[in-house]
Amino acid sequence: MYSTVVMGMSKEDLEHRLRAMKQQLGVKEDTAVPAADGKSWSRSTSNTSRKSPAKRFLTIRWSNSGAIRRRVRPWMAEKGRHLPPRRKNHRLLGTAVNVVQMVFGNTGDNSGTGVCFTRDPSSGEKIFYGDYLTNAQGEDVVAGIRTPVRLAELQKIMPKAYAQLEKVRVKLEGHYKDMQDMEFTIEEGKLYMLQTRTGKRTPSAAFKIAMDMATRNSSPRKSSAAHQAGRY
Repeated sequence: MYSTVVMGMSKEDLEHRLRAMKQQLGVKEDTAVPAADGKSWSRSTSNTSRKSPAKRFLTIRWSNSGAIRRRVRPWMAEKGRHLPPRRKNHRLLGTAVNVVQMVFGNTGDNSGTGVCFTRDPSSGEKIFYGDYLTNAQGEDVVAGIRTPVRLAELQKIMPKAYAQLEKVRVKLEGHYKDMQDMEFTIEEGKLYMLQTRTGKRTPSAAFKIAMDMATRNSSPRKSSAAHQAGRY
C-alpha cells in the first residue's frame, strides 16, 4: 500500500509479482505465504523501487513523512485549487493531516478488519450490515483481493468484539442521528474504530430511515433526516 499510494509504483506490477510468488509456493491466500518468503519478496520489491529516480523505501521511523507529503500533494495540485470550498473561501490555506496510532488486523486469526453500516443501505432495515475479513488489513476488504464474510460471522468468530461493535453501532447512530458507514480493525481481540461517516443509501432506504427516525423522535435535529430523503 505504501509503495503504490505514497511512492506511485504500479499496483498491477506488484500484484503480478505477488501472484507469481504464491504460484511458485503453491498457495492461494496472501496469509499462507511464509514469513521468510514474504520478507524476500519485500526486499526484491524494495530493490526495484530504488531503480526509480528519487524513490526508495523508508524505515517505519520515517515513513510518516512520506505519507504526509502524499496527503498534502493533492491540495496543491491544479485540480485541488479549483475545489468549490476553495473557490468560495480564499482563506482556506491548507488541509489537515491526522497522525494516529496504527493497529494491525493481520496478526493472526484473532485479528481482522471490516466495514459496516448501522442499517441495511439497500432496504433501510434496522439490521447490522457489513463485511469482515479475518487476519487482514482494511484495504483487503475493498480491494477485491480476498473474499470477505458477512458481519454476522464475526459474532461466531469473536463474540466479545462483536458485542462491543454492536454497542458502538447504537452509540454512533444515536449521536449523529443518521445511518453510519463505519470501518474497524480488531487487533488480538481488541476492537479499534477507524472512522465513521454518513452512509450512502438507495432512495427507498433513505425514505425508510427518515421515517423511522422521525417516528422515534420528532425533535428538529432528528427529523432533519426526512429532509435528506427529499434530496434523493
